[in-house]
Amino acid sequence: MGLLQAALLGIDHNMRNILRDEAVNLAAMRMEEARSMPFDNVVTDPNVCSGSGNLCTANEECAAGESCVLPTIVNLPSCNPVSYPIRAGRNFRNIQNFPYGNEITANNLDTDTKQIRVLVRWEYKNECYTHSATTLRRR
Repeated sequence: MGLLQAALLGIDHNMRNILRDEAVNLAAMRMEEARSMPFDNVVTDPNVCSGSGNLCTANEECAAGESCVLPTIVNLPSCNPVSYPIRAGRNFRNIQNFPYGNEITANNLDTDTKQIRVLVRWEYKNECYTHSATTLRRR
């Protein structure tokens, strides 16, 4: 029985690490998308392209046939009262459509500098987890 408990504990820790690693990857991806946008287009909670889920603020930033639309909202019960836009369920390893809520905040520090913050939240076993990344962007 003791070995079974140890194995279950190991599996649980492994799952938490997998989910955290994917959240870090998602935050890095969103940060790179925000940093690659034109300076004036970096805004708080931008829209997403309808097919790819890439960040956008106008239709011309999306590929042909895609439009710039509002992201879907996800409610994470243990993270309430906050709801987060979700770009798409994440598929990784053997996990399908795992919901990560993420938001992007862009603050103007001065006319030539913006602070970009990406916040990713997820829920596992009725606990809310958070990962954030922050960077500065100059014109």
